[in-house]
This record gives sequence, structure tokens and C-alpha cells, in this order.
Amino acid sequence: MRVGVSLGSVVSIVVVLFFLSATVKPFPQVVSIIMFLVCLAYFFVQKNKQDFKNITIDQNERIVYLSLMLMAFCTLPPLFIDNSFSYGLRELNIGAEYLLFAFIVLLLFKLKPTLNHRFVFYAIMLAGILNGCIAIMQLYIYPTGGRLDGYTGINEYGLICGVLCVFNAILFVFYDVNRYEKAMYILASCLSIFGLLGSALRGVMLAVLFALVVMFVVGVFLRRTNLKTFCISWCIAVLGIVCSVGIFYNTYSTTRIVDTQAEFQQMQNGKFNSSVGLRLQMYQEAWAMFKISPLFGMSAKTRLEKAQEIADIAKTTHILAAAKDGKPIYGKMHNDILNFMAKRGIIGLASLLFFYFALINMCYRNRNNIFGKLAFGLILVYIGSGFSGDPISGYAEFAFFMLAFIFIIVATYTRENQS
Repeated sequence: MRVGVSLGSVVSIVVVLFFLSATVKPFPQVVSIIMFLVCLAYFFVQKNKQDFKNITIDQNERIVYLSLMLMAFCTLPPLFIDNSFSYGLRELNIGAEYLLFAFIVLLLFKLKPTLNHRFVFYAIMLAGILNGCIAIMQLYIYPTGGRLDGYTGINEYGLICGVLCVFNAILFVFYDVNRYEKAMYILASCLSIFGLLGSALRGVMLAVLFALVVMFVVGVFLRRTNLKTFCISWCIAVLGIVCSVGIFYNTYSTTRIVDTQAEFQQMQNGKFNSSVGLRLQMYQEAWAMFKISPLFGMSAKTRLEKAQEIADIAKTTHILAAAKDGKPIYGKMHNDILNFMAKRGIIGLASLLFFYFALINMCYRNRNNIFGKLAFGLILVYIGSGFSGDPISGYAEFAFFMLAFIFIIVATYTRENQS
């Protein structure tokens, strides 16, 4: 029996559990710990067997592992400046999550479990339908009167629903199955967009649009035959999503989109107390932090002590308000790149870019199959979302990102063994 067969059964169950519970707090983190413990136990059981010793980790897989390790260790240097450890270890939480996933990646790439790819695809489909139903319930049956948050949080729920929309659209267009399954995938894509629209996350909406456009371009270049069929399928997917958006007309999410223009006008008049205005102040402050400490970035304690200097360089008042209570400033910058630059400096920025390079490299290796397209779609949504948020620094968002990516890549091992 192949090393990964029995583990594959366990992982298949975890995959279904993960996608169906992804928008329930704190299930993504719980599933991460379960995966680590299962893989670790299986590793110790199998490590002395000859067929297990013959399994190797290739260079692309090592790069992913190393990128996560680098991201984890980049959280340490700022804590050695200004005696930042005196305020506790809270800032190590996200570094610990990066480290956890580095070990999960290493174990799964070594164990190479046999995972039925249909478990992954059906779980994605069911998750899209389920979260769409949750959005409809929270909007129409038990209205909350505000932005939808599923059972987790506004940012997490909206981002995950956006990813599920892109996933199901990709499966509808690129996955070669019968028309009934295709109908379920387009239904799941249209329903999952409800959750994103209900959360009113404007940045994620743009990220989903960005991902769909890029995937269309990629599909045109990779599709050597049946280009007409591909374009028709893509038009159907986009039309379905647009119709879903139309259903949400005049809800809170659409009003918030219209308010964007008013927020820009307020900024022109010198008022920065809107959502867009506060983000702009955070971006200016993040750049100021990077200019003050370009190599390692700043810890929460250092940001508190240098709040006035940061405000003077950035010409903002946001950080001064955050420093009034005299507690370390832990807030994020609502931009992944600026967040890494401000908190971890050049080294942190290099680790983030290396991380994305490692993942895109894995996608390129699988560019001719559905798994590579799914993984690339996931990366596109997170890169796009990272311009107005910081999903790579969010506990639930990053856990979802890594688990979804890992499960998609692990599913390729089954195809490789069958070919």
C-alpha cells in the first residue's frame, strides 16, 4: 500500500470539514492544528518504512517551506529593539502561525497523501452554496441591519466568499464535467458572491474582479482548442455573477460603494475621518515607519514611543490618537505590502515577495491542469485584497489561504500517481 493512502482518507474528511466551516470562527485555525497533529502522528508512524524513505521533496516544495520559515523569523528582529519583549509575546502570534504552516507544508509534501480531488471540488461547491444561503438568511430572513459577517467577522466572511466565488467560476469554466455539475458550480459562484456583497468589502470586490479578468486572459492563452466554447462559458459565468449583483441593488453594500465618491470629496476638503481617509493616513504612517526603521521595521512598543515622530513625517494625526492611552500600537495598516514594510522592514517585504513567488511557482508547475488554475485564482484574490487590507497578517484569513492552497496542491499528487 502506498504511504499516503490511509492518510488521504483522513485528509479528505478534513478538507470537507474545512471548506464547510471556513466562515465559522475559529474553525480555520482549529483545522490547521488538527492537520498538523494528524500529519505529525502519521510521520512518526511511517518514518522508518522503506517506501516512505523513498519519497522526496522537490525544489519547488522546499521553496514554499523556506518562504514560510522566512516570514516567521522576520517577526523576531523588531522585538529585540527598544526592549519590546517587555510588553509580552502578542506580536509573535502571527509568526507562530507562519511557522505552523511551514511544518504542515513540510509534512504534507513529505507524506504526499492520496487525496481524491473530487472531495476538494465538491467541498468548494457546497461551501459556496452554504455561504450564499447564510448571506440570504442574514439579509432577508433574520436581517442584522448592517454588513454581513457570517459566523466569523466581516473581513473574513467577505474575503472567503470572494475566494469561493472565483473558485467555483474557475471550476465551471475550466473543469471538464457534465452539464449538471457545471450548473452546480455556477450556482455556487453566484450564491457565494452574495456573502461578499453583503459584507460590503470594496477592496475584495475589486480583487475578485481583478482575479476573474486575469484568469480569463490566462485561459485565452492556455486554451489551444475550443476557444469559442471557453469564451461562451466565461461569459455565462460573468453574466451569472452580474445578475447576482443586481439582486443586491439598494442594499447596504451598494450604498457603501456609492459613498466612496463622497469619501474622496471629503478628503479633498481636508476631512480624513472616512474609511478611505483613515486608510490613506495609515498608508502615510506606514511609509513614515519604514523611513525611520527601514531594515527591521517597528514593533508595537517602538511605534508607541515614536508616535510623534511618525506623525510629523506622515503629517497625520491617526497614530497620535492610537497612542493616547499609552499602550503599544498593534493595529494593522490595511495594505499587506506597507504592513510588512512598517513592521518588518526590507527583510519583511522580501519575505512576502519570496512567499508569493514560491506559491506562483507552484501554480506555474501545474499551469496545464485545473489545480494550478484554482491555486492561481486564490493567489490573485489575496494579492488584490492586499492593496486595501492585510489578509496575510490576519489569523483566519491566512489560515484559510494556506489550507486551501495546500489541499489544492496535495490533490495534484493523486493525478500524478494515476498518470
